[in-house]
Amino acid sequence: MLLTEGERTGLLYVLIEGEVEIWKSDFPVTTISDSGAMFGDMVILLDLPHTATVKAYTNCRVRIIQHGRDFMQSNPLVVYHLAKHMAVRRMYGSTNYLVDLNQKLCDVNEAIRGAISHQFAAISVLPS
Repeated sequence: MLLTEGERTGLLYVLIEGEVEIWKSDFPVTTISDSGAMFGDMVILLDLPHTATVKAYTNCRVRIIQHGRDFMQSNPLVVYHLAKHMAVRRMYGSTNYLVDLNQKLCDVNEAIRGAISHQFAAISVLPS
């Protein structure tokens, strides 16, 4: 376990290799394997508890930065990299969420159509 939802550590994690799984409220949300991905950044930037749990999904190598806020304040290039990474996460996260939501709505629509067809079929075979 790298980060636990609800805790405050002030640590910044950088994924070197491997794959991590992001959990929110005991539900898996996504996996990330991008070398250079950072975790713990929202805690540092927004002064909030961790908003998700991050678990190693495979064997991982990470760099742990002890004083994340100090590190970010003294390394503007890192902040640029982080902002770029966050923008990509937001863009793809939103897109993936909308695609998943659309698929679920299509599945629900199909189930409703099937139920309605079944009901009409039952009505049409009733004796007159």
